[in-house]
Amino acid sequence: MIQISVIISTFNPREKSFLRTLTALQKQTLPLQDWELFVVDNASDSPLAEKYKLDWHPAAKFLREDKVGKLNAWKLAIPQTRGTLLVFVDDDNELAADYLEQAWRIGETHSFIGAWGGGITPECEIQPPAWVGDLIGRLTAYEVKTDVWGNLREDFSYMPVGAGMCVRRDICLAHLKRLLENPQAANFDRVGKHLGGYGDFDLVLTALDLGYGAGKFAKLQMTHLIPAGRLTVEHFVRHAETDTASLALFRASRGLKLPTPWEHSWFGRLHWKLHCWKNRVPPERVKIYEAEMRGSQEGRRLAEEFLKTGKTI
Repeated sequence: MIQISVIISTFNPREKSFLRTLTALQKQTLPLQDWELFVVDNASDSPLAEKYKLDWHPAAKFLREDKVGKLNAWKLAIPQTRGTLLVFVDDDNELAADYLEQAWRIGETHSFIGAWGGGITPECEIQPPAWVGDLIGRLTAYEVKTDVWGNLREDFSYMPVGAGMCVRRDICLAHLKRLLENPQAANFDRVGKHLGGYGDFDLVLTALDLGYGAGKFAKLQMTHLIPAGRLTVEHFVRHAETDTASLALFRASRGLKLPTPWEHSWFGRLHWKLHCWKNRVPPERVKIYEAEMRGSQEGRRLAEEFLKTGKTI
C-alpha cells in the first residue's frame, strides 16, 4: 500500500547531483511498495525521461510541466499522488537512507503536526571562501539537534523549508485550492533564475490554517549538494536582495507584520560604514548586507503595493 508520495521538481539539473538524489532514493529503507515517486521535468531544455531511468522503482514516473516554476510542478503532481504523506525533494538533495521511514514514523506519532522537515548539511563542491561563514545558511543549510515544533505564524524557527519537506496530503490539496483561488500566491516561489521564495512557508501556513502544527526533527537528515557557482559573492548578493524583498511581500500576503526596512539616510549609511571599518567586515559581506538593505526597501514597496491592489507584480 502506498503510504508516501515523493515529488521532485527539476529544471535542467546538474547530472552529478541529480544522480546522487536518485541513488539516495533507491537506497531508502522504506520498502518500495510503500512509496511512489514523481519526477516533474519543469521545462528542461532536453526531456529528462530520455536521459535518466526510473525502472528500479515499480511506482515511479516522469511528468512534464512546461510552465516554469516549482509551484506549477506541484500543481501537476499533487493531484496524481496516492500517499497520505507527500515528501518534496529537490534535485540536489541527498536523503539519508532512513529518511522516508523516519518521515512516516514522525507522521504516525505526531498526528498534530502537518508539515515537518529535518537537518540539512551542506556539501560544497569547492571549499567555501572564508567570508561565507555563517552565511552558508542562505544556501539552505542548518542543523537540527533537537525536535522543535509549534503553530505560531510569526515564528519561522520551527518551520521546515521546501527541501525534504513532509506534508500531509490533505494540506497539499487545500493549498492547491488556495493557489487556484489566489493565483497571485503562485508568485511566492522560485521561477527560473529568480531567487525569490516562500512558497514553501506558504504551504506550511496552510497547515496552520487547518489547525496543524509544524516542526523540525533531528531524526530527519539530508545533504544539500552545493555547486561552486553558488559560492560567489554575486550569487549571495542576488539571493540576499531578492529573498529579502520576497519575505516582505509574502508577509503582506499572509497578513503578517511587515519587517521594518533598513534606513538609507546619510547618517545611517555613515554609521554603517564606520561599523564595517571598526569591525573589519569583509568587503564581500558588506556587499551582501547592502543587498539586504536594497531588498528591504524594494520589499516594502512591493508589500504596500500588494496591500493596495492585491497583486504581487
